[in-house]
Amino acid sequence: MKTYTFLSFFLALLAIQPVYTEENRLSITIINSYSRESIWTESLLRGEMAKIRENHRDAQFLIEYLDIKRFPLENRKEDFISNLQHKESIFKSDLVLINDNAALRTILLYQDELYRDTPIVFAGINGFTQDWAAQLPPNVTGVAETVDLYSTITMALSLHKEAKNLYIVMDNSQSSLEIKNQLHNLEPFFLQRIRFIYLNNLTMDEIRKKLSRLGKENLVLLTSYSVDSEYTYYDHVESARLISEASSVPVYYIFTMGLGEGVLGGHMLDGEVHGKQAAELANLILGGESVSRIPPLYHSACPAYIDYSVFKKWDLDEEQIPKGTNIINKPSGFLEEYRTFIFRLFLIVSILILIVFFLLIYSLIKSRAQKELSLREEDLRITLKSIGDGVIAVDSDGRVSRINPEAERLTGWSRKHAIGRLLNEIFHVNSRESHNSLTYESESGQIQQNILTSLYGTKYPVTHHETPILDDEGEYRGSVIIFRDVSKERELYEQLKQSEKMNAIGQLAGGIAHDFNNMLSGILGSAELLDEYIFPDSKGENLRDLIIKSSRRAADLTHKLLTFAKKSPTLFRELDIHIIIAETIAILENTLDKKIHLSSELKAQASLVKGDTLLLQNALMNLCINSSQAIKEAGEIKLSTKNIALNKLYCSNSMFQIQPGDYLEIIVKDNGCGISEENLPHIFEPFFTTNQKHKGTGLGLAAVYGTVQQHKGEMTVKSKEGKGTTFKLLLPLLDEGAAK
Repeated sequence: MKTYTFLSFFLALLAIQPVYTEENRLSITIINSYSRESIWTESLLRGEMAKIRENHRDAQFLIEYLDIKRFPLENRKEDFISNLQHKESIFKSDLVLINDNAALRTILLYQDELYRDTPIVFAGINGFTQDWAAQLPPNVTGVAETVDLYSTITMALSLHKEAKNLYIVMDNSQSSLEIKNQLHNLEPFFLQRIRFIYLNNLTMDEIRKKLSRLGKENLVLLTSYSVDSEYTYYDHVESARLISEASSVPVYYIFTMGLGEGVLGGHMLDGEVHGKQAAELANLILGGESVSRIPPLYHSACPAYIDYSVFKKWDLDEEQIPKGTNIINKPSGFLEEYRTFIFRLFLIVSILILIVFFLLIYSLIKSRAQKELSLREEDLRITLKSIGDGVIAVDSDGRVSRINPEAERLTGWSRKHAIGRLLNEIFHVNSRESHNSLTYESESGQIQQNILTSLYGTKYPVTHHETPILDDEGEYRGSVIIFRDVSKERELYEQLKQSEKMNAIGQLAGGIAHDFNNMLSGILGSAELLDEYIFPDSKGENLRDLIIKSSRRAADLTHKLLTFAKKSPTLFRELDIHIIIAETIAILENTLDKKIHLSSELKAQASLVKGDTLLLQNALMNLCINSSQAIKEAGEIKLSTKNIALNKLYCSNSMFQIQPGDYLEIIVKDNGCGISEENLPHIFEPFFTTNQKHKGTGLGLAAVYGTVQQHKGEMTVKSKEGKGTTFKLLLPLLDEGAAK
């Protein structure tokens, strides 16, 4: 909206501005008497063009030079006029400016052919009188060039009271002749005071020689000297310098162009100011004023000037300088002499101070903002680092802008490599797979698990959700993805199910075993009473022995069931596991296949526990026998121990009822066929077996599980098909004080 308003305003301004084209641009012709090398001519032009462009900035100029001082006009007048006629037919002047006498006389002579109705404004005209003004056509006006010779001579005599002769230097140009006429008219006023001596038909060298021999009673007045008697051309500056250098007495001048070239001073005419006077009349005409209503100006301003450096050269008295005189090159105090420099320096320093001040303010604001931003960033970093969940923030293009350490761990991408990447490059979450999915109830409701695959191929069960980031105007700026590794929850959930299942089976097994044991007692007692009714070595005796043997085997089965159900009587006492392991290995070495190698590595420093020797020995024997059955041919079973300490966090995450403290770790490891992934969760269940029919009851590992529970320990298993199986038992060590 702001841009539209600005453009409308800008177009409106353009609409009210005047449109300049080649058709309505002002065309102004300027005709000069002298050449473009003439400093006087160029100063006139500079003033005229600058003043006209103040009111008419697009005015176009056609500038012509007669150069009559070097090339007289008589032999080329017709060519010059013909050339002007041709240019005027194309240029079509709106106004003509004419500088100096020769050009004005020529144009007035051919006005009807050139500029019959075109307004003409002149400048630099010497000897302009009322009679001449009366003869001007109605379309001509201008400014006369009048030098104040009287005031200049008066200034010179006031400063040089001893002067008796005034040497006047001039050439034979029309301008000089006009000046000479004025001097002749002034001679009577100074007849009793000084004598005029004219030097006007000499070469520059001749003039310089004469001036170099003058005594103190003489002065020099330089008027207009542009060409010498041999037609050598000099500009005003050059003539002022050459004559001032050669003169043995002070030189006065009538043009400001000589200032700084060695002349002492005078009432001087300034070409640029004179040109502006003429241009002011031109502007009135171009503005619509009739030429006939603008009379010519007869006088030019000629203020007094003194060059102080030349003044001091002639050792003159400052008190005699007329009041109102402009003094140039006068040394002054430091402040006055360098006023402009000091002002500019002060202005620059002030601006620099302001810039430094604003830079300091900006730096402070920026520093404070950066500090606040850094604090916020640090707070955010600490917060994200402290969050146990993975957090990934993305921008509106879906590129990662933030990632916390937990997200780095789960995705496998470091922050350095993740920032700037698309989300789907680093966050690979598959749809829920039936064999890996997990659905369970928690306090917050149902949680569904997906599978996150890391950069290195590791799979993590995770829960995740995405929240959009919106700005104050509701525009989408990105989103935040929060995800959690639920591997531990999954493990605890499985442990909980296993524990509940084992408890249920244990209660069932305990009840069955208790009733079954009562029935076995009756069967076994009745079988033993048959001794009185059976003849020795008879068939009945064999049947009785079979009944007793089967009953005892059944009693052993019930004992295992009661142990699993924690209902069998146990005798807990102090015992050394290392001794039990040694006895177990000694028994098994005589019973197991000779191709199976039994070994031990007992590193535990402390091996005393409180428990039932028979139960623990049976547990170790069951594990070893189970391992031997997994070894098809030759193999190895290794038993090892070491001491470890369990903390509160570990114990709280265990599915067994264990307490923090020092434990004895017992490892039973084999290199057998291993257990399949689908069977591993069920190996501790009663009656579950992978052995062939009639080769196992499925109660061995269940009994070991029950024994470990009775001893307030923990039991875990790791296995991989074709690589072997490792059972780990943790039993609490006997306190040293209790042992003593």
